[in-house]
Amino acid sequence: MSKKEIKTSIVEYNDSTDEDFHPPAKWHIVNSLGQLVFIHVRTRESAQKYVDEEYGKGFFTVKTLSLDKSGSGEYSAVGSNTRRGFNPSLKGLK
Repeated sequence: MSKKEIKTSIVEYNDSTDEDFHPPAKWHIVNSLGQLVFIHVRTRESAQKYVDEEYGKGFFTVKTLSLDKSGSGEYSAVGSNTRRGFNPSLKGLK
């Protein structure tokens, strides 16, 4: 797959935060200018390969855009229903 076969779309970050924004592709990176560069390919692996060839290996990681506008989309949170890792004095609390 050569670079000429892959289509990309550039969207400004402010435009991507609009309520009616629909991403043009599934995979994207945020470049150094803060723009979202969408890569129009089927798999994440081929998108990452294109980004590595175009921008250099290890500079950008391909992500998928979260349609939830409540957060930045850069971080995820995972909860746990156990008390493991807490202070031992708190294990008995319920």
